[in-house]
Amino acid sequence: VLDLSQGIAGPFAARLLGDHDADVIKVEPPRTGESGRRLAPLKTDAPEPEQSLLFQYLNWNKRSIALDISNALNQRTLRALIERSDILIESFRPGTLDAWGIGVDVMLEWNPRLVITSITNYGQTGPYAHYEASDLTLQAMSGIMAISGQVDREPLKHGLSQSYYCAGLTGAYASIMAY
Repeated sequence: VLDLSQGIAGPFAARLLGDHDADVIKVEPPRTGESGRRLAPLKTDAPEPEQSLLFQYLNWNKRSIALDISNALNQRTLRALIERSDILIESFRPGTLDAWGIGVDVMLEWNPRLVITSITNYGQTGPYAHYEASDLTLQAMSGIMAISGQVDREPLKHGLSQSYYCAGLTGAYASIMAY
């Protein structure tokens, strides 16, 4: 499994596959690492790139490589990884991979049997595809908030980042089924 995703949903999907013995390779941007490295809670006495406990939780059992996949010079390395992968999980905004010259069509040329799982806020196409979102707005639009709280009061958000974890769980299962 090649994990190009960032944040919570994609890394959680890849972690679940790793929990079931998949060999997962996490690809992170050089220097900064993926954005999840800055998610709270932080263990402030740990070295800077390893402070996020949530990042550690979402990415245990993975190997890691720093690779700027937006740079065409690094795409030979990315291609070698894709050619040896069964599943790829990504969470870039729609159109990002195409703009870098490594969209779905290109990846499938490199590896026709590759399962590509894209986890985005509102899908790759459609009227909301380019909208930004948060866990709160995703929960509200999904309808899950309608079942929590008091009947005579406004809906309540569920704890933690439920929409992201549900997306990760669904992404992992969909990847396994497609594979």
